[in-house]
Amino acid sequence: MTSPASNGPLHAGELAIQRRYGVAEMGGRVAAMIRPEIAPTARDFLARQPFATAAVLDRESRPWAALWSGSAGFLNAVDEKTVRIAFSALDALTKTRVDWPGPVGLLALEPATRRRMRLNGRAAIGADGVLELHADEVYGNCPKYIQKRHLEPVNETPGETRFGEGPDERQWRWIKSADTFFLATHNPDGGADASHRGGSPGFVKRRGDRIFEFADYAGNNLFNSLGNLAVNPRLGVTFIDFPTGDVLQLTGHAELIDRAPDADDFAGSEGRIIRVEVEEWAEQAGAMPWRGEVTEPSPFNP
Repeated sequence: MTSPASNGPLHAGELAIQRRYGVAEMGGRVAAMIRPEIAPTARDFLARQPFATAAVLDRESRPWAALWSGSAGFLNAVDEKTVRIAFSALDALTKTRVDWPGPVGLLALEPATRRRMRLNGRAAIGADGVLELHADEVYGNCPKYIQKRHLEPVNETPGETRFGEGPDERQWRWIKSADTFFLATHNPDGGADASHRGGSPGFVKRRGDRIFEFADYAGNNLFNSLGNLAVNPRLGVTFIDFPTGDVLQLTGHAELIDRAPDADDFAGSEGRIIRVEVEEWAEQAGAMPWRGEVTEPSPFNP
């Protein structure tokens, strides 16, 4: 988000998408929850989390959904504006392909409780080698489409990160069986944003050698991700294999398509379909220092 004061915290892309779907008034009311500071309860929530998704830009200004992880407390909100994150907690992609300072959209999600919060701002590496994220926007999200999971820490050495272009058949099976992924978008005038998408396994559909689609289910009507895509069609998508800790990160371009609700195999959708064309992928075995299984699917899943 982050926009001219006359629009409050919403930028032109978000406002355009809200008007497109007739929810501008509701979106404006929901936007009132966005705050410029990290409240004590939000600091406590961040301190409990073993991982977070971060929307970051590589040197070609392409968004990636990075996954940062560590022991509880690695997200250290030292005051109402600043989160300090050890460089060791950043994933391999962030360490090798991102220059600082730069925009960051941070999403902390707690699978066991379905709670999540977003923190958008800018980050830089301090003199002590710690990444310092300065908060511009902090807000919570509803629990929709989050599968409950129990996570257990493991002590295993991650594999090397591999890069490629079109996903192979094994990766496509992974994508098509997913019940969760994370999304990174960026608006040059509004910064980066990280979000979550969930549904029943199979809610992501393959449409070609490099193309997949997913439905945009009803949410909070802020349309942060679609608003960013309205002005910048680049995006990053990340899938986690929770039982193994493997991570597949994709970057590419997206197109928003309107279809009649339930006119195809996207049961329960409202007719908003996002088509993604993959430009590049990065995969790392055992990247996450924990493993998890679903304990309860989301009751909101179509």
